[in-house]
Amino acid sequence: YGYRYEVGDAYKFGDETEGSSDSSPGFGAGYQFLRSTSHKLAVTYDRKSANYQTLEEVEGQDVIDSFGLRFNWGLLALKAGWSSHKLEENGTSNHDGGAFTGIGFDIYIGRFSFYMDITDHYLEDRKQHIAGGDFGFRVSFGDVN
Repeated sequence: YGYRYEVGDAYKFGDETEGSSDSSPGFGAGYQFLRSTSHKLAVTYDRKSANYQTLEEVEGQDVIDSFGLRFNWGLLALKAGWSSHKLEENGTSNHDGGAFTGIGFDIYIGRFSFYMDITDHYLEDRKQHIAGGDFGFRVSFGDVN
């Protein structure tokens, strides 16, 4: 569940575009391939949809696909990878992509965890950033002990 994605000037669809003040729903999956009592490392895939808008109306949409690594050290989480953006305005599609980085935390309770992240997407074609926060729940499968 993404919230408050802010856009740089190059990503504004109109003069008054402020970003995404409504929700940006999404889903993700990952594979944790390294685990100890103090840290975890996983490869992840996430997809979310964000609407960029003025105070009154939606002006365009962004579908964000992200591939990367997530490193947990205790509650602290660091992530980095590549994101692809499909920006649509009035039926016209534009694509852009670039590296992303993020920081957050995870609270684990058995197979479940609650997470909060702040992510910055650097998009190369326009040399601008899209940044925002995400929070949600994860479920782990397999041995979690």
